[in-house]
Amino acid sequence: MSGYFWVPEKPDVRVWGAFAADGGHKPEAILAGGLVNDPRVVTNSAGGRAFLSSAAATIKAFQPITLRGQLDTGPAVTLVDARNHGRDGFYFGSPHYKADYAVIGDRHVSGVDQLFGAVRFRFGDPYWLGHLREGRASAVGGDGSALTVETSDDGNWLVYTAAAPATLRELKTTVVSGCLALAELAVDQDFVARDTHVRINEGDPWLSVHGPDSDKPPNEFDARTLLPREELTVERFARWIPFNEALDGLACVVARPIQAPLQTQILVVTHLVEGLHRRMPETFEQSRFAGASPSALKRIKEAALRAARGMAMNRRALDARQVDVAMMSAVSHFEDVDYLQRATDVVTKVCAVLPEIAESVADLPICLTDARNDMAHQFPLDHENEPLGVRHLRWSVVASVMPWLLRGLLLLEAGIDPSVLHDRHVAYSRFLDFRATVSQFAGELGCELPSSGRAPVEG
Repeated sequence: MSGYFWVPEKPDVRVWGAFAADGGHKPEAILAGGLVNDPRVVTNSAGGRAFLSSAAATIKAFQPITLRGQLDTGPAVTLVDARNHGRDGFYFGSPHYKADYAVIGDRHVSGVDQLFGAVRFRFGDPYWLGHLREGRASAVGGDGSALTVETSDDGNWLVYTAAAPATLRELKTTVVSGCLALAELAVDQDFVARDTHVRINEGDPWLSVHGPDSDKPPNEFDARTLLPREELTVERFARWIPFNEALDGLACVVARPIQAPLQTQILVVTHLVEGLHRRMPETFEQSRFAGASPSALKRIKEAALRAARGMAMNRRALDARQVDVAMMSAVSHFEDVDYLQRATDVVTKVCAVLPEIAESVADLPICLTDARNDMAHQFPLDHENEPLGVRHLRWSVVASVMPWLLRGLLLLEAGIDPSVLHDRHVAYSRFLDFRATVSQFAGELGCELPSSGRAPVEG
């Protein structure tokens, strides 16, 4: 495709260019001329020009801009956060812009700050959302936002109408990514939006969004899923969106376990226990002293600080100010439940439904806490008591258990029936592989395997 392009600040200065928006890739525009001054081009005293390659000039030239264009085929196109990977366009070669995303339709948008009233999207194989039918809108939170289904022969759409207009970044982070995370948790497959459309006002034509996470071709259809796709209802998506937002999007980290060195995996997954627990105050108690009043806790802290200050004043080797700072840090959150309690809460809730997760680990909360402390505090390795190979094996148990434990937690919070969740897990091949792997690790560590309380599952 080709057309004429310009920057919003100078709409009368236009240059011809070639445009491409291949699915799953950044949209690009190669222009026949320049539209902005390039800091890499300098003029000497004799009137000659040179092209600088200094870091400062290159970084300045690489700053993102908004490009607008009119394609020869008719549509308007806006390239948002476009960076020049080419030259200046006046003296030393053509500009080559690659944008974070492009919006194509009957009008231009202002840029990254453009507000939209609705977004619709679909993901996976065209038939992945085929079980959803058009019906009444489902409320999303309590602000008047709503989620509906729009049926189509080439794949159904999830349509989110915002109570208050929002930027594309906000819509994608809150709505699109949230729904994809729930789908990934439920069926245990990776998804990216294969089509994304936005509109500014109700009744306006839809504008198509093109970019790496907006129009990526779907993965090959895989019928082997953890839960049946019928568990993904419009109502469940609608309830999940505000819950996922309250989790600060951590669900996507659970849905796609990190592929990294073992130590990195432990650093991430063990801290997810605390992160999710803290963000679920309606599910888990956050205070050691749930019945105590805030004023009582405040008085205890003040008494501890006064006592420490008094002791420090009578000790020459102690700096009273440093003691004060240290004590304030020590008592500021003394009422919070500790990591072991958070791990115990999560394990207790999930393993009441999926006891197989902990069947090979005698005391899973302590195992999680030990691994977390290894990474959080970076204690030097005691080679005599625990060789590196043994510690790696212990970490491997935790790295294997955590994705299933946290997935189970979030699916329960999403409202999946516990009996369905259990029955689907014990019949799922990847879960069976996980159980066998952890059993092997536990055997190598010399752990005594506890009984899961259920008969072994064949298959």
